[in-house]
Amino acid sequence: MPVLKKEAIVTLTFPGMKYEVKNNVPEEMLPLWDPEALEMWHSIDWWKPKFIPYLKELQVTEMDCFDEAWRDWLSCDNPYAVEDRLMMETDNGRFMNLIKLTGSVR
Repeated sequence: MPVLKKEAIVTLTFPGMKYEVKNNVPEEMLPLWDPEALEMWHSIDWWKPKFIPYLKELQVTEMDCFDEAWRDWLSCDNPYAVEDRLMMETDNGRFMNLIKLTGSVR
């Protein structure tokens, strides 16, 4: 049974990677990315084929607000945000991104 009605609009945002790194993790990022995160963080090219069979007018793009969103997150005192500070400093915009996916149900 379908979860969404035909023609329903779908929009998702999630952390991702600029390119696939799972099998070639940069040395400096090894201590900062746990295996569970690497199972979930993927590139636009990885995600797109997963949704093509289900969504029409599919658009999968990198969000323009990456720097602003991370700056807001890292400036708060949430313990997870505090833990992410070194990761984002080390990444320095090289590997991670935020992905936006939109489309409508076929």
